[in-house]
Amino acid sequence: MVIAVSVMLVTSLLLAGTFVATQQDLGLSHTDTTQKEAYYAALAGVQEFEYQMQVNPNYWQSCAKTTNTLPQEPGSSYKIKILPAAGFSECSTSNPIASVIESAGSAAQTFRIESVGSAGKHPEEHHTIIATFKVTGFLNFIYYTNHEDEDPSLYNASKACSEPNTFYPNTSECQLIEFATGDAINGPVHTNDAVCVGGSASFGLSGHKPPDVVEFYRGLNTTKGCGGTGTYNTATKSYIKGELLPPPTSDSSLETYAKPEDIFSGVTELVLEGATNEIDVTNAAVNSGKPEKKPWPSNGLIYVKQASGSCEYTYKPYEADNSYEAKTETNCGNVYVKGSYTQSLTVGSSDDVIVNGEIYPNGQREKEPTGTATLGLIANNFVRVYHPVKEGYEGTAPELETAHNLKLESASHKETITVEAHSGLTEGIKLEVKNSGSQYEVVVWNEQGNRTLEKLGLFKEAKQLIGLVSPYVVFGEGAKYAEGATEKLKTLGAETLGHQEIVKVEPKNPYLGKNLRLEVKETASGAENKVFLFNAEGKQLEEITGIKEAKGLVGHTSSYVVYAKGKNYNAGEKEKLKVSAATWLDETCSENGKKEVEKFSTTTRECLYTDTPEECDASSVSAKEDLVHGWGTMENPWIYAAILATTHSFVVDNFNCGPNALGKLNLYGALAQNYRGIVGTGGTSGIVTGYDKDYKYDERLAVDEPPYFLSPLNAGWKVARETSPSSG
Repeated sequence: MVIAVSVMLVTSLLLAGTFVATQQDLGLSHTDTTQKEAYYAALAGVQEFEYQMQVNPNYWQSCAKTTNTLPQEPGSSYKIKILPAAGFSECSTSNPIASVIESAGSAAQTFRIESVGSAGKHPEEHHTIIATFKVTGFLNFIYYTNHEDEDPSLYNASKACSEPNTFYPNTSECQLIEFATGDAINGPVHTNDAVCVGGSASFGLSGHKPPDVVEFYRGLNTTKGCGGTGTYNTATKSYIKGELLPPPTSDSSLETYAKPEDIFSGVTELVLEGATNEIDVTNAAVNSGKPEKKPWPSNGLIYVKQASGSCEYTYKPYEADNSYEAKTETNCGNVYVKGSYTQSLTVGSSDDVIVNGEIYPNGQREKEPTGTATLGLIANNFVRVYHPVKEGYEGTAPELETAHNLKLESASHKETITVEAHSGLTEGIKLEVKNSGSQYEVVVWNEQGNRTLEKLGLFKEAKQLIGLVSPYVVFGEGAKYAEGATEKLKTLGAETLGHQEIVKVEPKNPYLGKNLRLEVKETASGAENKVFLFNAEGKQLEEITGIKEAKGLVGHTSSYVVYAKGKNYNAGEKEKLKVSAATWLDETCSENGKKEVEKFSTTTRECLYTDTPEECDASSVSAKEDLVHGWGTMENPWIYAAILATTHSFVVDNFNCGPNALGKLNLYGALAQNYRGIVGTGGTSGIVTGYDKDYKYDERLAVDEPPYFLSPLNAGWKVARETSPSSG
């Protein structure tokens, strides 16, 4: 009996213990479920905020504090608030950028939100998630463009090419730039446009793990000249479309972040001295325009803006790095940069950033960069590579001509029409007037009279010749023009219009060409010529009189020049010299590729090379030959930087000048530009002028951006990181 009672007691105790344990397990299970519900509520808050950011990328600027109940879980809710940036107590709608966006360290250009999820009642459980938002940036790519055609501001572009929403293959009117054989883009690539591959260019770094991404939003350009295939070092061995990433329209926000002592007005030169962490600054408002060493900016940002007054210089690649730019860029927000660095830095400009020397991490030239120091170059207009070329050259001395005019007569009057040969003709010419019934015919022959150069047509009246366009002769009104304008011209046998290159005039000292002018005048009687020499100030140095025939000048003794027989001396030695205004002795210029005589500058007293988008015959200059700045042309330069041109391009100045290519443009970093910039010219056989591209992606930029580097507009904010600092 006792045993039975004892068993029953133990059984009762066991049942009671089991009941209590079950109740506790039920409580623990309920708590765990509620905590999970609180976590999912907090997560729903993050997803709700992310959705709002996709709808409106500027939603974060509202500083909204949101409380919502989950529709499917009435007992669960979340509260969202935007956390302030370091140094601020709360989000401010009047100053959202400074109060929300982190501006320093690895969190730069990010912001955070706090989402607190709640669930249950007795007790209520809470879970907090901190989400960090980051926008997709240019520094995800070694190469980014918005447009793949040449910047329309640099050539005579049609209106369609200047429209911001014009892309290939929408139009074929714009100036194509191709990726040529030898071009290598060693990193991830993105363009919002269609790409012209003209040769066997390569995209993406071979062997990279994971494989690089190559994004052509509008695919390949298939217009004429874009038949290349290219090599794609990607997972798919081809390109993908990617997202549309519009660039910002300006870099003016950088001025807001820069400290007053690091903002400069007007053209500025910066020499980075990484060994001492100093910067040599040359600016008109600093140290009376003399170079001065400045400490490295404490927040890593320098900004150069326009000075008061207008910027008189408008950039053209073929009018750059010369005396004209130096004279007119004084008030422009242009900044020249070169040197080495050991700390991160971003240099921004309201106009152009010009790389006038190599830029690299201290001690790491031609190597893969290490450490955390990165450099950003951001220009509102152009980021340029300095490439000066010769502006002018010494022309040749003049070769005096004999009289190049005739006076045509009408039926009843003399000297009705004057005829003069065009200057610059390479051979003598003859003019003939033929009778053709009621009309007359005018014919231009070569000097020997055995080859017709031009038939000007049939005419009834002398006045019909006035204003007639001919590459050989110019017609003008003679002394009796008014009396004979409506009459038919008299016949004239083929008569020579004088000769060119009769007497050669050369300075005894070649440097005198810029300082001497020669003039031929006719005496009052008209029977003789006088020859005068003047210096640069207009002072008469010599006068030679009594020159009746061209041969009378040959061999004349002069202290300054030598008079010698010209190319056609024998044909015109007995003729009278042509009257000419005072000309410089080096004023005779060469012809360019279009057979156009190049211009002579009366300011520099030099012939000017042709430097246009279509042709450049000027050669690059060395530092010694660079009379403007003394920096000279760079061959195979290295630039370690993240580059962004917000409204224009990354370009090499005078890119089509040579005559030889300048090697490789070694860019280690990232490149983003609104329009595709030109760095050289060539084709499927390689580069002819300028540089071959050798661009390598600096993977450090994915985590160590230069200070305050800008991001694409409407790129889509995304959660970069989520943390759960607390729950309960």
